[in-house]
Amino acid sequence: MRRWQFLIIVAALFLNSQISAETQADPTGVWLTQAGDAKIRISKCGAGLCGTIIWLKTPIDASSGKPQVDDKNANRALANRPSLESIFSAA
Repeated sequence: MRRWQFLIIVAALFLNSQISAETQADPTGVWLTQAGDAKIRISKCGAGLCGTIIWLKTPIDASSGKPQVDDKNANRALANRPSLESIFSAA
């Protein structure tokens, strides 16, 4: 009887660790930036990942009085769009 109990406990611990590892490997969800100034929603996007800025601590640019823009975007054609509408992707 004790042998079966031991095997059940070992199997349960193994399954729990497998589930935890799978959960940790999934980067999707809402993430707070390291600086704490923005929240990004990461979702699956084809074979890669996409990120959308969903919250900014300071959504209004103090120097212009207008919504912050995506001025750090590598695609210069998109650098003037509002940051809260910004979507980026990674392969």
